[in-house]
Amino acid sequence: MFKRLIYIFLFLVVITSCKKEDNTPKIVGKWKYVTLKGYQVTPDGVRYEQDFSNTEPGDYIEFKTDGSWTQNLEGSIQSGTYYNISNGQFRLYNSGVENICTVQTLTANSFVFSIDGTKIEGSSYTQFVHTLTK
Repeated sequence: MFKRLIYIFLFLVVITSCKKEDNTPKIVGKWKYVTLKGYQVTPDGVRYEQDFSNTEPGDYIEFKTDGSWTQNLEGSIQSGTYYNISNGQFRLYNSGVENICTVQTLTANSFVFSIDGTKIEGSSYTQFVHTLTK
């Protein structure tokens, strides 16, 4: 009888001591821009860096837990909603426009993602690479 009580006690200790998994997306938080680069990508996959305006000190993008985002880029503020999708991608919505974003790097302090422009078979397209830090 005493052994049963010990087993029940140990079982309860194990169950109650388990950590709850954190399902908060890692992208949540305020990220400062390091660079924002534009590339022209040819049909055969060759990337050519385009002249593109640099980011300014204080530029950021913030992803909130409620699924909204705000971006301050060169004094222009935009906002919208986002949600995570599988395979290292997430979607950004702004003024009825949807952008599929591909995560290239995501750590506690570094976040790099890209957004590809419209792809038409046999044509070049534009790609924007956002490099961020916390």
